[in-house]
Amino acid sequence: MWEKKKFFKREVSRKSLFFPSHSTDKISQDIGPEQIHQIIENLDPSLGPFDICLHWLDYLKDKSAYENYGYKVFTAGKIFSDEFLPNFFNILRNYEFTFSNKLGTYILYSIDMNIPFSLVGKEPIYLNHSNDKNKPKIYKVSDYEFGKKIIKMFSGVNLKINSEQKEIVKFESGKNNIIHHEDLKKIILNELTESIKTKKGVFCLAKQLIKSSYISIFRWLFFFNNKNNRFWNWINSSRVKNFFNFKIISFT
Repeated sequence: MWEKKKFFKREVSRKSLFFPSHSTDKISQDIGPEQIHQIIENLDPSLGPFDICLHWLDYLKDKSAYENYGYKVFTAGKIFSDEFLPNFFNILRNYEFTFSNKLGTYILYSIDMNIPFSLVGKEPIYLNHSNDKNKPKIYKVSDYEFGKKIIKMFSGVNLKINSEQKEIVKFESGKNNIIHHEDLKKIILNELTESIKTKKGVFCLAKQLIKSSYISIFRWLFFFNNKNNRFWNWINSSRVKNFFNFKIISFT
């Protein structure tokens, strides 16, 4: 999808797009619409007008608050939707500049689409209210060395993209490591050919094929019989699941 963005050509019709730091269902923050509005108000008026692009959860929660301040508010939708990135590019391509008070993937997309990005305002403090084991209880991006490095690189108003910013985007996106799909096919086929020369390789391949078939059967049953609740309830019963799990386990 990263390379498909080349089909989304820039059509600059708006001045600046601000990406407020966002919360999730597991992580909250100490910044809201009022603080973001103050950050924007302190920027040079020549950079406006500003529009707002929100994470899906914040869009549901804060859209009206931003609109009350006079902003146009957008969202690319749910991040796991197939339409998320096309929606995101369709929003992004309209702007001359992008801003945020926090590091995010919008930096990669902005710079790659030749849109200068600026990191401005107060950095959010995050509260891990769900006890997510992958995060501290209270933290900031600048607590991490790599975060400090990127913050320094993009802090302040940037009206142009410098070479250092371009290089870090290439590194983080893996753009320099992208290979042609035909070369990838050759690598996969070569690995497959080598793997089936050994007993272990054949065993692993057979195991994956059986598991894939198991998943495909249940998907087919779901779409074909989704109107037949009794049948679907039977398919979901522990007896049937245990039967198929036993068959899978017996091959592993």
